[in-house]
Amino acid sequence: MSENLEKTVSAEEISAADNFSDASSEVELDLEDFGAEQADPEVDMTIGEKLKVLLMKPLVTSIIKWVFVALGLVGLILYLAANESLAKAFSGISGGIASFFNLFPISMFEILICAAALGIIAYLVFIIVRTVQVKGKFHKGGLWVQFGYSLLAVAGAFTLLFSMCYGVFTYRDPLSKSTEYTNAKVTNLDFSKTMLYLIDGINNSLYDGMDNIFFTKTGSSKYASSGRSTEVISQKISEAFDNAAQDIPTLKGKSLTAKELLFSDLYSKFRISSIYSPITGELCINSDYPEVVVPMQIAKTMAVQRGYTDDGDASFIAFLVCTKYSDDYYINYSGYFNAYVELSSVFYNENGKNLHLYMANALKESAKREYVQLVKNLDTLYGLSSDIEYVAAGEKLQASYYCDVAKLMLVNFEDNVDNGSIVIDNSEPKSYGRFCNYLVNYYLLDDDFDMEVEDVYAEYHPSAVN
Repeated sequence: MSENLEKTVSAEEISAADNFSDASSEVELDLEDFGAEQADPEVDMTIGEKLKVLLMKPLVTSIIKWVFVALGLVGLILYLAANESLAKAFSGISGGIASFFNLFPISMFEILICAAALGIIAYLVFIIVRTVQVKGKFHKGGLWVQFGYSLLAVAGAFTLLFSMCYGVFTYRDPLSKSTEYTNAKVTNLDFSKTMLYLIDGINNSLYDGMDNIFFTKTGSSKYASSGRSTEVISQKISEAFDNAAQDIPTLKGKSLTAKELLFSDLYSKFRISSIYSPITGELCINSDYPEVVVPMQIAKTMAVQRGYTDDGDASFIAFLVCTKYSDDYYINYSGYFNAYVELSSVFYNENGKNLHLYMANALKESAKREYVQLVKNLDTLYGLSSDIEYVAAGEKLQASYYCDVAKLMLVNFEDNVDNGSIVIDNSEPKSYGRFCNYLVNYYLLDDDFDMEVEDVYAEYHPSAVN
């Protein structure tokens, strides 16, 4: 009897010991899985053990995440250390990244942003659901810690791409430091003359390209008689950049094709005509904008891709590339036209409606009509309204005369300023914005234009010269 009792007790003890061992194994196994329901092991674990479970489980994916976090720190350091030397060193890397993403026919910049946003939202929903299911503060907290450093990993990847494609160029030397072009302050008088200089460029581009520039019934110009010509224009702009790089070596870069934004309607609401993607190096154009805007915007985003991130520098480089280094009449026209449009608002605010209209009288009729149509198109995109209207005066003069109108008006303008008929506030030089300053100083460099003005005036007013 005694022996049987001992055997029974021993068997029960063994059974209890086995159950305890199984329970211990279950607890250890559950540490590998935050989703299981078990008692919080917080009391039995050291801080080091907790951190190991939180930050390094599962091992492979955790290592990948921390590598991306580390790369993000590298990207942040590159951004903070940005200078001219880094800009030159990374120009090839930036071009390589841009060339890779340029292989895709659609805007990968938008695809990546959408994919990242949807992935984060889906992961967040998963974490919230699992938080409700699991028990114990340790396991609930562990889920959110892993979510947190997953976000850090995504941010790290984007930070590195951002720094290599954009960040290292943010503090590079301006164009004025390495070229003859300057953005020094200018006088209002020289600003006024520059408006006529731009109008002269518009008129001559239209005259020279009269067989190659097409206009719709509403008055908007087009590169080709049918269809949109983003790909062809991109190629022409790339060729012009190659020409410019012979004079300005920092403009060397890869030949890229601009892509149309997938969500143009959304960007139009924010008045965005083009985007340079700082993480993929892509050149993206808003397809809602009139085609006359396209060449200048492609050139501007390409200037940013080649390392000139300041808006004023990029705009002026785009103007140079379109007007000086391209042999395509429509691209020439787009460069002068867009520069005139951008400066017009500044000039109007500075000198009033009457002087603005006085200058605009020198525009060829087709350019006047396009200017009005562009304003109307932009008003429609922006949800605005204006009282601007086009009143056809007709091409009363032969087309070639418009090549001289702006030059003749410049002489008339200077005479009116001298005799006091036109009053210009010309007291002190000041800044009208970086792009405007660049353009005015560029006009002042063009001695050939002054000679052309004198020759034209002598042709039409020989008695005044003699």
